[in-house]
Amino acid sequence: MEDEFNSCFESASLRLKQNIAPIVNQVLQKIKFEFWHVF
Repeated sequence: MEDEFNSCFESASLRLKQNIAPIVNQVLQKIKFEFWHVF
């Protein structure tokens, strides 16, 4: 039971990371761009 929960949780967090990573990258790129634009 616990193993099933762990594997389910791992796959869910992996999917979440895969979905969030591109968004985070976009935000970082935007911040960098704005930052360099200021200076």
